Amino acid sequence: METFLASPPAQRRKGKVPESTAKLVSLALAAGMWDFCGDPAARVLDVVLLDSVAEIREDAAYIREQYFSWPPHAGAAVDVWYGMQQWLSKGLQLCCSSRSQDCEIGALICKMIYRKCIIPGKAVISWSNGQSLGDVSLYSAGCETLNSSIDFILMLKQAVDKHLKTTTAFSKDVAPHTPVYGIILAIQRCVSCLLLDLPNVKTNDELKTLIASLLELSAKAIRLNSLVTEQEEVNPSLADISEAMERRGGQSVGSITITAEQHYLMACYWLTIKESMTLIGVIAKQVPNQWLSSIAVQIADQLVVIITRCRHRGILEATTLAASQFFQRLLLSDCEVTRLIPNNILEKVFVGINDLSAMASITRRSAGLPLLVVTILAAEPRHRKDLLKDAMSRLLSTASRREADALGENVDLPQVHALNSLRAIFRDATLSPKTLQYVDKAVMLSIDGFSSPAWTIRNSATQLFGVLVDRLLGQKDLERDSPVGTSMTAAQLFALYPNLQTYIVQQVLHTSHVCGSGALSMHPGTFPLLALLSRLAMETTVTSKHNSEAYVMLSKGLEQLLISPVFRVRELAAKSLLTLMRGNPGQR
Repeated sequence: METFLASPPAQRRKGKVPESTAKLVSLALAAGMWDFCGDPAARVLDVVLLDSVAEIREDAAYIREQYFSWPPHAGAAVDVWYGMQQWLSKGLQLCCSSRSQDCEIGALICKMIYRKCIIPGKAVISWSNGQSLGDVSLYSAGCETLNSSIDFILMLKQAVDKHLKTTTAFSKDVAPHTPVYGIILAIQRCVSCLLLDLPNVKTNDELKTLIASLLELSAKAIRLNSLVTEQEEVNPSLADISEAMERRGGQSVGSITITAEQHYLMACYWLTIKESMTLIGVIAKQVPNQWLSSIAVQIADQLVVIITRCRHRGILEATTLAASQFFQRLLLSDCEVTRLIPNNILEKVFVGINDLSAMASITRRSAGLPLLVVTILAAEPRHRKDLLKDAMSRLLSTASRREADALGENVDLPQVHALNSLRAIFRDATLSPKTLQYVDKAVMLSIDGFSSPAWTIRNSATQLFGVLVDRLLGQKDLERDSPVGTSMTAAQLFALYPNLQTYIVQQVLHTSHVCGSGALSMHPGTFPLLALLSRLAMETTVTSKHNSEAYVMLSKGLEQLLISPVFRVRELAAKSLLTLMRGNPGQR
């Protein structure tokens, strides 16, 4: 593997195989001097393809595809294709296994044979009428004239369709014996290869129809697994699936034990959801531009359903990566209707956030809703800011609304979704240069959120405030616990955001007045406000800002807080007052 996977010399040359080694082996093979890529080595790699480590399998597959002939010694006897047929049959059987590792191995084998033999037209495939998916026949391309590239994926799709028709609801008898997530994984890898080699495929119309049918298949598989918990509006989590199986099996919900059968069924249903979502992501990422306008709405709807309803972090991140590239393609499209699809999605998101009657309890941190907003905004071209400007205006407006009365814990407040979306936007490095102008409004909004009677709003405001402070001042030096962990001074901060200076002065004066009256209670936003000021750098030069009325009032307000009965307030007030002093550091 080191011989064939040699990479060009980088910073550290020691321990790396020179790049010329692979060239030397290739030249020796071409000259007939050394058959390093002969049958013995091929048989070794075929065994390595069954390894339990995914990285080793992928490396072996890469070497097998790049340096070995397909089929071995092409043009020889029929036994050559018979051996490939047996190898493909083995891969298809592994795709039907209940073990996810076997499914990954089977999908890898199917992808290799599909890419090296079927797509180039070296071989065609046909299925027998048997019950097993592995009952296949592989022939030389001269024996058939059908487009085997399309037919192979169609056969796999029909196997999934057959399973979905028999499993119309939760069935502990059908699911264990006919898992389909391995077949969907094989479809996913084969479709990826086919779309990459699209110029070599002549039946583009048939492939276009196939892509549309695969999108419908993925959506159907996801809906089917939602029926497990009888929740059509939200994709189930692992806990939801477990509780549904306990209810159907007559067990008490909430049991800390789980049977082997329940564990197996949970894996079947959840892996089916995962691979179906990944298939949609692959299509969204690689679908040709000339087909984009016709199926863009269908792909976008599926991606939105996944991101807004799924409650699995890993799937959300994988899906948003494909969605980001897909939305970039939409926004750069020449078709106006296609370019407006991201705008329409954002509009639906904002309408849904503000419509309490349509909102259900999604989950903590608004699940994938902030990710969807950030994915679309980050995909906007650099020379445009229309989407970001409109989104920030609407999110800030929604977050500043007064919360509705008498709302139970089962309903997510619009302010919570807005605050969580703002947190995701300010945390995204791609959007950082474009969002600096909104920092002051977001800081004031988050500090006001600390005084909300709703715990969900206070929690979201706390997380947003933490992101904003890190974005403004950088990470704090926890070892020294020093307020000089940033290079920004109070004068620089107030020069950038004058409205924030006015807000901070008003809040400090109000808090100092309450403190002067001897009251123990104070505004909930006092502590985060002082924490922000204490993180600023100390002044080293005297400017006209230090003699301004606002600067003097802020200093006097902080001096009043030095007599607060709360120790932590006194400590932060002292640190904040130190950052406002000017002159020689030794004199301070």
